[in-house]
Amino acid sequence: MKNKILYCLLIPLLAVCLTACFKDKGNNTYIDVPDLIVEGIPETIEVLGGVERILVRPVINTPEGVVKGDDPNFSFVYKTGYSDTLARVMELDTMANFRSGTYTCWFIATDNRTGQAASAVFTLKVATTVYEGYMVLCNEGTEERARLDMISHIAAGRDVLARDVMPLLGMPAAHHATRIGFNVTNYATEGTLIY
Repeated sequence: MKNKILYCLLIPLLAVCLTACFKDKGNNTYIDVPDLIVEGIPETIEVLGGVERILVRPVINTPEGVVKGDDPNFSFVYKTGYSDTLARVMELDTMANFRSGTYTCWFIATDNRTGQAASAVFTLKVATTVYEGYMVLCNEGTEERARLDMISHIAAGRDVLARDVMPLLGMPAAHHATRIGFNVTNYATEGTLIY
């Protein structure tokens, strides 16, 4: 009786052990995904807001070679902050129309065939041009939108023209400009617009 119980337990155990030794051929197809490597983006880019252009020229290397900007197998995006899309091109060349401050930016390159993506993070520092210089106020267009330009003195021997600085300063749109005023106050809170 003991032998029958032993055989009844041993036969299923032996069957499991023998089938465990078979190699599972499976139905999965594995392919090697080539690595994307993003290079050529500086850690920090410094520009003057409303005056200079943001220029980024990344180099994307794959085992197949260097990726060109017009390659339909790849898509590109530049983002500022967490969700704001700046551009969808490989080489970025755009005016720095940002308020002064420091921004964290991402460049993401995606291989559309495999879905693999590579990214690079860089810091964009936008400096203000509205600090010292000459202001020029005019009415623009038939609606007479107030436009404030400034010839800014940045450093010795470096003067730049900053066009339409009111939006860069967060000032609301104005119409029918007549004069520029300056108001000194000792009391201001964060977010207060001082004209």
